[in-house]
Amino acid sequence: YYAPDLDPVRLPELEILDVDAVLDFDDTGPLLQQAFADETGLRGAWLISWQDEVVDPNGIVPVQLELSGREKGQSAEFFGLGLRRYTGLRPYRFVDAPPVEFPLDVTFGDMVKLVGYKPVNNGDLLLFWQRAPGATASDADLHFALSSFTNDGAPLAVAPDRRLAGYTYPFARWQPGEIVTAHVKAVDWLGSAEPAPGQYGFTLRVYDAGDPAATPLTTGDGSQEVRVEAIDVTID
Repeated sequence: YYAPDLDPVRLPELEILDVDAVLDFDDTGPLLQQAFADETGLRGAWLISWQDEVVDPNGIVPVQLELSGREKGQSAEFFGLGLRRYTGLRPYRFVDAPPVEFPLDVTFGDMVKLVGYKPVNNGDLLLFWQRAPGATASDADLHFALSSFTNDGAPLAVAPDRRLAGYTYPFARWQPGEIVTAHVKAVDWLGSAEPAPGQYGFTLRVYDAGDPAATPLTTGDGSQEVRVEAIDVTID
């Protein structure tokens, strides 16, 4: 263990990896709130990750720590392990449910719904998805394509096309009613790891990567994409 003098918080609390024990906000929030309660005096954390693509394919733990504090750089590297450092953690900022700040409720192709989004105070963007009510199980490999623009409509950046959530958590694994999180880095959707504060927007379309034509799934009004404007990005 990296720091044997410190009590670890294991997420999930398992001794053996379980591909079905996928972390979410409801099972990480309470544990983190307790671990960093005010009376502990703890305000920083080292995040040590090992095979996190199995238990945390959507990066929920880093999102929780970023919502609660701020990531700081560090240069140490270890084979087979990830190591990140966070400071300024506050227990009341950990969440126990998907932090959907701006609801959208847009359904694509009667298959998947974009529930909403949340801009993070470092420029990152969280998207929240859900299998559409009544949609049957599907092996479609759903991806999204996202392009951003400035407040005056000028093109800004084109994010790399990707699966709706983590690469190792494709649409076929989603459970009915589950809200799944996509973490889009600022460098991808705003074109900079240190974006300027301001208002931005994006367009987003969804398609099946198994379709050679990448035909967009249409929304309820027949559109091939959704357009979201006036997203306030603040950096603290």
